[in-house]
Amino acid sequence: MIDVLYYMYYLFYSKKITVNFPHLNTLGTLCYIFMFWEVSIVEFVSTFFFLYHVPVGIHNMILLLGNVLIIWIYGIKKRGKYVVKKKKPLIRGSFRLSAIFAILLFIMSFVMPIIMIEVTKDMKEYVEPMYRVLFGK
Repeated sequence: MIDVLYYMYYLFYSKKITVNFPHLNTLGTLCYIFMFWEVSIVEFVSTFFFLYHVPVGIHNMILLLGNVLIIWIYGIKKRGKYVVKKKKPLIRGSFRLSAIFAILLFIMSFVMPIIMIEVTKDMKEYVEPMYRVLFGK
C-alpha cells in the first residue's frame, strides 16, 4: 500500500504540480503522513492500555526512526524510482481507486490527531476503573 501511495503522490507532484524534485517531495509527503498516524496510534495505545501519555521526546524518536526508514527504503535504496518506472502499483488495477485512497489517507492524516485528542481525553475516565480492577492500583 505504501508503494501505491508513493506512486500516486509522485504522479501528483510530477504531473499536477510541476516541481523540480518530485521524488524528494513524495518522500516528504510520506514522512509527513507517517507523523500524524504515528502520533495518533501511539497515543491511543498508550492511553488505552497503560493510562500513560507518551512524552514528546519518545514521539520524536519514533518519528525519526520511521522517517529514516522511509527515506532509506524509498530514497537511498532507490525503491521509489523502481516503483515509478517499473512496478506502477494500483489498487485492484484501478487508477481512480488508488487516487481516492491516496487523497482520503492524506485528509485523514490531518483529521486523525484531532479525533485522537478527544478520544484519549474521554478514554481516561472510562478505562481507569477497568485498569484499577485488573492491576489493583
